Amino acid sequence: MSPEFFQSAGGQRLAAFVTRRVLMSDEEAEEWAVSGGLAIKGPFQHHPRPFDAHLRRILDAYRLGSLFGDDGPGQHHHQIRPLGYNYREDQVCPLGMELWRAEYRAMEPVRQMMAATAIWLYRGGKDSRWLRRVPCVWSASDALQGLEEAGSFEDWLKLVVLYPGW
Repeated sequence: MSPEFFQSAGGQRLAAFVTRRVLMSDEEAEEWAVSGGLAIKGPFQHHPRPFDAHLRRILDAYRLGSLFGDDGPGQHHHQIRPLGYNYREDQVCPLGMELWRAEYRAMEPVRQMMAATAIWLYRGGKDSRWLRRVPCVWSASDALQGLEEAGSFEDWLKLVVLYPGW
């Protein structure tokens, strides 16, 4: 990770840092990738396959299958949704959400950061549905450092950069 990328995190929370991607152009996302040490070229918007493949790899590699299901409408990553919610009735499933949060809390921080990043991308911003009363308020600089030390920074950055919109 380059010093510029680390400095761009500033004093903000990881959630704010991740959700900056939602408003970025493909060119800005490419610059972010390069400053983070990745050689990834766009276009990203309206090209869901690379994001879908990487998201599915992340869910598998970081063992996040108990938090996300593959039953949504549409193709590619649109099929992936967080569990613990009744999408037909548009309401939280109390027991399902309790289990979701318990599973999340039991995870080590790097897995939590990957799950939270997927939630923030899914929601297009901060979330108070799944990430309520669970650890998710890391400073961006501390989180990036932790991801780097765990060897997960590249996976995380690629997930964020490839995001084509949900």
